[in-house]
Formats: sequence, C-alpha cells, structure tokens
Amino acid sequence: MSNKMFYCLASFGASALYTRALGLALKGYYTWYLNWATLISILLGLGVYHSMPFFMRKESDKKWNGEYVNIFYSQFVIYVLLSLVFLPLKKYKLFIIAVLAILDILSQQLNMLILIDKLRTRNKVYFAGAVVNLLLSIVCLVYFSDNLYAALICFAAVKVFYVIFYTVFIGEVPHLFRFKAVDLAKKIRFGFLPMLTFLLITINYKVDVIMLEAAQNVDDRLLSLYSTGVSVAEIGWVIPDVFKEVLFSRIANKKNDAEVASALRVSNVCITIVILGLVALGKPFIGLVYGKKFVDAYFVTILLFLGIPAMSWFKLIYQLYIAEGRRWISFGVLLLSSVINVVANIVLIPIWDINGAAVASVLSYFCCGVIFLFTYSRKIGKPLYKMFIPTPKDFSVLFKKAR
Repeated sequence: MSNKMFYCLASFGASALYTRALGLALKGYYTWYLNWATLISILLGLGVYHSMPFFMRKESDKKWNGEYVNIFYSQFVIYVLLSLVFLPLKKYKLFIIAVLAILDILSQQLNMLILIDKLRTRNKVYFAGAVVNLLLSIVCLVYFSDNLYAALICFAAVKVFYVIFYTVFIGEVPHLFRFKAVDLAKKIRFGFLPMLTFLLITINYKVDVIMLEAAQNVDDRLLSLYSTGVSVAEIGWVIPDVFKEVLFSRIANKKNDAEVASALRVSNVCITIVILGLVALGKPFIGLVYGKKFVDAYFVTILLFLGIPAMSWFKLIYQLYIAEGRRWISFGVLLLSSVINVVANIVLIPIWDINGAAVASVLSYFCCGVIFLFTYSRKIGKPLYKMFIPTPKDFSVLFKKAR
C-alpha cells in the first residue's frame, strides 16, 4: 500500500506542476490529447497483453517472454510506419495522438509482461518513472511554461523511459515478426473481450473531456477547469484502487466475499471523509496546489466527487467478478454505463457546459456502481444497507492485510 501511495503522490505532484505550467489556456487541450491517446492505445493493443496470464498459466513450462516481446515490438514498428502517413497529409494533431498512443501501448504491454515475471523489478522501474515524471514537470514549469508541446514531449519521454527499462530487465532481444500468425490470432481472440471491457471502463473516465472539447459552448478556460476537476477527483479514485490491490491476490485464488464486503464498507467511510474535507477546504486546496486561476474548478470538482462512491463499488466488486469468470455480466453493465455517459453528455453539455459533463459522469458511475452493488448483495445474501455500516473488525482486518 505504501508503494502505491508513493506513486500516487508523485504522479499527483507532477499533474499539479504540469497544470501550473500549462495554465488555463492549455491544460484542457493537454488532457484532451492524453485522453485520445489512451483510448486509441487500448485499441492498438488488440487485447494481446490481456491474454498473457491465461496462456502463461496454461503452458507454464513454455518460455513466453520472447514471443510476446516479438509481437509487441512488431506491432510498434507497424504502427510507427502507419502514423507517418499523417505527416504529408498535414494532420499534425492526429500524428501527435498516434505517437503518444503507440508509446503508451508498448509501455503498457511491457509493463504487464514484467509485472507477471519480475514484480519487484517492475515496481522499482515504475516508481523511478514516477520520479522522472515529477522532475520533468518541474523542468516544464521552470523553462517551458505555456508550452503545450513541451508537456506532451515530457509525457512521451516518460513512456520511452518505461519502454527502455522494461525491455532491458525483461532480458529479451526483440526479433521482429518472429512468431506464428496462428498463435497471434489465438491471443487476440482470447484477449478481445477483456480489451473491450477495459475500453468501456476508460471511456467512462475519458470521454467527457473529448466531448467538451467539441462543444460550442465550452471555451479553453472551461475545458481546463473541468480537466483540473478531474485531476482532483483522481485523489478519491486512489482509495478504491488501494483496497483493490490489497484484495487482488486473495480473490484471484479463492472466494473472499467477506473481505470484499469489508473493503466496500471501509472504502465508503474513507471516501465520505475525503468528500467532506473537499467541501470544507476544496477552494483553498485547489488554489494552493494548482494556482488561484483554477479556484473556479471547485464546484465541478464537488460534482465529480459525488460519483466516486459508486465508482468504488464497481472497482472492488469488478475484481471479484473477473476472478469468478463473470466477464459478460461486467461487460454488459459497463456497456450500459458508457452509453448513458455519452448520451447524457450529448444532452447536458449544451445546457450546463462543464457541470453537465460532471453530472453525466456521476449518472454513469452510479448506474454502473449500483448494479454491481445490487447484484453482489444478492449474491452473498446480504441486504444493501450492510454494505455501508462498517465494523471495527473491517478496519483491523483490511489494514493488517495491507501491511
């Protein structure tokens, strides 16, 4: 848990410094580029890396690292060559998004590979990357303020850092196209549904900024304020993520309904405390961390925080459902939630601009979270109210496992 918190603090610090460096005029566009890159990178991966745990467990005697490294770098070369098409067409925005997405997916793929094979080494590189990102954000603030492309280059540089060191520590030299097409097809077929599920999760987090950028009633300032609100809301998202990591190794091996229920109750308490603290101290906090220009992000931040409890229900129960093989239930709920998010944004943004986008996100989060919570309470035979009333045992058990 401490390692996760260190990474989150370093990432949050870097995010705050990038926000100060970019200012109200550019922060929103920076987030817009990254959100597009994240969504496209998921599609570019074709679900290949989602298949790794299955095949590595199925044929544990086989050395898989070399084959996967060959596939990942072959994809990388193909995508780089395809991205060059945008340059003569003078589609420079598309070229930037493509480059960011290509680096992002290669970094993700190698991260998953080393996570399975060399967890401790991966963690060291992961935390080192967070420090590099923090240092680059300082450089960006001091020397390249109000420079969007400098911030994007810093983002790309961090991804390159991860790619280089993950590749070195994996210890496999990439051999382009040295794999069987039939084997690649099997990996894509197995990983396709998990990839779509992950895409739907990401759409729920990222589509709002993309749709706001295209809205006629949202200017650069409002887009940046909303992006800042999302950055602050990510503090709340850390809470279920921490408990999710505590539970992951256990629920993957056996049923642990009691521990998931405990995590839900403790997470609800922690999130409630954070929300109350934000309501009381949100304005001075935003002004101190991001600058006085961003204090107007306070109200939209409060709105976004209202959806975090429901998102925490989803995050914790989703881990259990995946471990139990209930992938289609998860996919169906996420698909419904994503459709609600997009439709609500279309309706509400023209009426309430960034506040409309926040309400749309909260509606989709609650749709997703409530369905997961309801199905889970029925599964374990407990009434819903017992998911909200913590006991002293909940805290002692969970924090003991987190050490």
